[in-house]
Amino acid sequence: MLCLALLAGAGTLHWSKAHDEPVDAFAASACPASDWQTRVTLDQSRPELATTTLRSRNSIGPAEAASCVDVSVACLQQGPYFEVRLASSAIGVREVGPLQIRSLKDELSAQLFRPTDGSETAVRIVDKSAVELIAYALANSLRFRVPITFATGDTAVAEFRSYHFLSAVRPVLFACNMRSLESEKAEEIDD
Repeated sequence: MLCLALLAGAGTLHWSKAHDEPVDAFAASACPASDWQTRVTLDQSRPELATTTLRSRNSIGPAEAASCVDVSVACLQQGPYFEVRLASSAIGVREVGPLQIRSLKDELSAQLFRPTDGSETAVRIVDKSAVELIAYALANSLRFRVPITFATGDTAVAEFRSYHFLSAVRPVLFACNMRSLESEKAEEIDD
């Protein structure tokens, strides 16, 4: 069993083999299909030097407050971050995770907890090593899931299909002076 625990600035990352998948009892309709969207800021109009974001394939939450979920890898002047954020602030979040990443060869899980800064709709990991580990796992993934526990105690799972992450994240890695990622060669893919 692979385990690694890191204390990140606004959250905690716990890396381990994936375990039982949570039941998706609180998912709503689909979100518009999209791929990774990368933005590079050259004029200092945004705090991020570079960011790449992917939107979930499904919205989650109660029908009157259903929201898509965005995941981002970005670089600020202070360093990189990985963030999971509800697209709407209509419902609060108690806990996010474990982030379940299905790679070409394995399935991994990263536990993300609610930040201590009072944010109700996002969890941000700011530890450079933790961001690199998540980016590496995503670079070699086909899909991933993010279970979310709402402030009401209800749970749902945001589903993501991750294609083209390696090319989308390169500007972020360059902007934050992070190590380059290499994708693993697919030996056998069962989807």
